[in-house]
Amino acid sequence: ASNIGMPGHPVDVTRIPYADLVVDSVVADATGVNGQPIGVTWMVSNIGIGVTNDAEWTDSVYLTTDPSGATGLRLIGSFAHAGTLPLGQGYSRTAQVTIPADVSGRQYVVVRTSGPFEFIYTGNNQNVSGPVDISFVPPPRGDLQVQTVVAPATAQDSQTVEVTWTVKNNGPDDLSGN
Repeated sequence: ASNIGMPGHPVDVTRIPYADLVVDSVVADATGVNGQPIGVTWMVSNIGIGVTNDAEWTDSVYLTTDPSGATGLRLIGSFAHAGTLPLGQGYSRTAQVTIPADVSGRQYVVVRTSGPFEFIYTGNNQNVSGPVDISFVPPPRGDLQVQTVVAPATAQDSQTVEVTWTVKNNGPDDLSGN
């Protein structure tokens, strides 16, 4: 009986050394306009006990009005990371993400990373930027209607045919683009 001992706490055993990905920081442009891109830079590091077991995972970028980043997350971009991440190493990423057309006011950018085996250490996989003030510019209002369509009455199988159409904007604003 004197050769048996037990710790006074539970002991966790894992099959492989785990990574622990941490989003260290998120920096976004301080201002933006709905429907337009803003710049976002984030840093991710591995503070686990081993290299990541996967060589590919995704960093997701969200927008929210919640400064804690806990609620109301709206996905505005996903970015693949390629390559394993050794213990104590990290990476930085800069991307342009487009603010949705219906967004205005004070927003926060949240970056969340996930993928490799992290055992029980998944609670630090996201971080939140400082405030981003979004100005709202109403999108142009158009009312596109197809006026005419012209096509041949008959065609042979595999034959190229020409189809033309006319579209009219009956809305109050001019529209541009395709």
